[in-house]
Amino acid sequence: GLGEASRVVRQADALVSMGTVAAGVRAGSVPLGHLDELARVASSATPEVAAVLRTVEAQEQVVGMARVASRPDFARALARWVAAQDPGALEAEHEVQRRERFFSMSVQPGGVFLKGRLDRVAGETLRVALDAMGQYGDQTRSPGQASADALAMLA
Repeated sequence: GLGEASRVVRQADALVSMGTVAAGVRAGSVPLGHLDELARVASSATPEVAAVLRTVEAQEQVVGMARVASRPDFARALARWVAAQDPGALEAEHEVQRRERFFSMSVQPGGVFLKGRLDRVAGETLRVALDAMGQYGDQTRSPGQASADALAMLA
């Protein structure tokens, strides 16, 4: 499909433009899942970050992160690394997300429906607050039901 084709093209572009990373993939120190994360980040990076990513020094750092981190940890470490390279772009992205935030509640006969979008910082704040409510799915309720209970408790 189109999504898979796009993923393969991103990976190929990363391998062609990042020789040290390509060597890491061949050697097995950069797993394919990590390459996928790196390729996704590189394809959407600012020109400044893309230029830094093409340097041997940056690629060595990325390969080093890939050697020791799980895919989710690698993705987070890579995001922090990219943010450090171009903090202005990170701030601009945050401002776009913040301008697009919204929340609405709609009372319907079947219940109250919630719809919204938060910026990453607000979303993470909400996730932490919901987690702090200690509500988790079990035999009597799904994870979604537990999250709804946590939101009600928080309110």
